[in-house]
Amino acid sequence: MKFIYVIKEYIKMGLKCLKYVYNMDRKGTFFRLSILIIFPILSNVINIINARLADGMQKSYGTGVMSYVIPVFAFLVAFKLLDELFSFFSNKMSLLWSNNLNQLVQADQLKKKKGFTIPFIDSSDYEELRQRIEFGYSGGRYSQISIVRSIPTFLSILINLVFAMYIAYSYNWMFATLILLSSLPNFYILFVRIFASRKNWESNLELTKYYNIFAGMFMNYQNLKDAKSSNNSDKFINTYKDGIRKITDERLAIQKHYINLGFIASLLTTGIIFFIQFFVIKDVVFGSILIGQATLIILQVSRFESQLTDLSEFLPNQYENTVASKYLFLQSETMENTDKTTGKDFVYGNDKIEFKDINFKYVDTPFIGLHQLNKEIDDVAKKYFGLQRKEVEKKEKKDSDFNLHIDNLVINRGEKIAVVGKNGNGKTTFIQLLLNIYQPESGSITLFGNDLRELSQDTINEQFSPLYQDYAQNALKVNEYIGFSEKNDIDMEKVRYTAKLATADDFIEKWDDKYEQQLGVYMKGVKPSKGQWQKLALARTFYKDASVIILDEPTAAIDSLSSKKIFENLKNLDTNQTIILISHNMIDIVDFADRIIVFEQGRIVGDGSHADLLKNCATYKGLYESEVK
Repeated sequence: MKFIYVIKEYIKMGLKCLKYVYNMDRKGTFFRLSILIIFPILSNVINIINARLADGMQKSYGTGVMSYVIPVFAFLVAFKLLDELFSFFSNKMSLLWSNNLNQLVQADQLKKKKGFTIPFIDSSDYEELRQRIEFGYSGGRYSQISIVRSIPTFLSILINLVFAMYIAYSYNWMFATLILLSSLPNFYILFVRIFASRKNWESNLELTKYYNIFAGMFMNYQNLKDAKSSNNSDKFINTYKDGIRKITDERLAIQKHYINLGFIASLLTTGIIFFIQFFVIKDVVFGSILIGQATLIILQVSRFESQLTDLSEFLPNQYENTVASKYLFLQSETMENTDKTTGKDFVYGNDKIEFKDINFKYVDTPFIGLHQLNKEIDDVAKKYFGLQRKEVEKKEKKDSDFNLHIDNLVINRGEKIAVVGKNGNGKTTFIQLLLNIYQPESGSITLFGNDLRELSQDTINEQFSPLYQDYAQNALKVNEYIGFSEKNDIDMEKVRYTAKLATADDFIEKWDDKYEQQLGVYMKGVKPSKGQWQKLALARTFYKDASVIILDEPTAAIDSLSSKKIFENLKNLDTNQTIILISHNMIDIVDFADRIIVFEQGRIVGDGSHADLLKNCATYKGLYESEVK
């Protein structure tokens, strides 16, 4: 039953993957697949023709040995060369096809991931999905391509088995049945052995990930510096070594058991093959069959056994790819956690950003499709393969106790707003709601007269240029990092201007290649300091033409003199741009901000000018005086 199930699932997923890549590359897929399927047919046909020619020569030249051995041998050599030629072209074409598919599928996967919501990417469910795809199965994120590439191999194995069985049965049906029956035990043992190696794979995966953390303690200079200074490097190594040994010993025990059984089954099959070969040679000696037919029978009997062995290894490996492909298709086809792609056109109805009756609480974003597929895979593994996962006690992830509530808040176009408060009191959450990264449980947010719920995420993104605390440090060239835009080519004049606003021009001009300078040691470029990276990220934020600039701790890693200059530049920016700044730098925001909003425990407890808040808001007064003193 498990064999039938695996074949059925492989064929179903093979057709789905084939349709997937065919829609991206119709001509190439059809042509290459056709050619790759024809090769094994031609190989077997030539094999039969060669045997027939050899038999014809033997009849023509009589019973003399040397008179026909040389021509027969020549044809055997020619056949082998043709077979090798077919194999060469097949491998070359398969490689070119695979390379083309890799490019198409990777681009498609990136396009699909672009639409995922940020809370989903940050959720435990998505992390589990990613691990199942990338670590749990043989093909990983290339499983769909692996299945498509495997289709010609699968058909080639079937074609070779059919030809081999046909030739064997044409010689002697009893011998053919014997070789078939004797090959099945070895086939079954190899087939089950590979599945058995997956036993408790998820538990082992968790342990492997855990112990690999110790192995990764020396992967970059920060980790190595930390390990050396804490004087625990050897302990890391021993912990990794002991943990991995436990996992590999368990896998090795399974492999040893099935290898022993496989050896006995292989001896049986090999004995039967020699037995048949003996009778074939005997029939040649006594003249019952001709030498061409005898060569064909011996070759096909050996090929049948080898092809069945290939099939026993092929199917479990492709079942791994089948399962991984299910997760890949789930990832790309899900509509559970994707940004809204359609909505009303953005129309400036007024000059206000308004929050009304907002309530919000953080919850871990669920992925129902993932849980359903996990159950399906686990049920199948238990039913057909006895691979019941070890139950690992998992504590339910609790939702955050933090709640954000905003009764009514209006921000006018062109205002320069500073948002302050202690860590964990709602400042960043407020920004994430405005950017529609998270949606409130109740209430509404309108952006210049447009309800965020009625806009697509792309439309919303066009209105904002945010700088997050955890900004990306991409190893690009300086002008690319600052000036990448979907709308236009890089405007170097604008790149220089925004770099100056962010005070990044000072160090950029000192680099050898200036604005063409490669960033990041990964690309053998310069290694900016944390402060330099933040200035580059700030310049990138200024580069985008947006109605609202959002800056979350934009000068946290920047020296005080540069910070002061940046705030002066911010104050002199376009008066039509609204700037919302989160900062703990209380002194600089006093000169910058037209208005200051104070958060405490998810509530706005102060909203006004610096002078007013010192008088009327104890929270703000405490924040300001703690820095001044």
